[in-house]
Amino acid sequence: MLVQPGNRKASRQDEGVDPLIERAIELAASGALHLVAFVAFAAFFAGYAAGRRRGKREGAVEGARYAPLELRRQTWEKGYCVICGSLAESAPGTGESSEEPPEGVSSPANS
Repeated sequence: MLVQPGNRKASRQDEGVDPLIERAIELAASGALHLVAFVAFAAFFAGYAAGRRRGKREGAVEGARYAPLELRRQTWEKGYCVICGSLAESAPGTGESSEEPPEGVSSPANS
């Protein structure tokens, strides 16, 4: 059935169109659908931007916590300081000069 411009609602009701679909058609016809799409896109973009900033902040904190441990591990494995190049003579905090790691700590040479 063809819809005539002045009798748009009556013809849709006669055809048995779902009220939700009818409302969507009215929104699209009035231009409000563009507004809804714009608001949805703006909300998505704002959430993405906030999440990205939060993730970068959390990553920087995690990296700052991990870096000293990684430098110590590399220094122990290589036998010299990876920053300044000096030889590692003893395990930190033990006060003794030995080539073996403290008890309970494994090294790649012992594996």
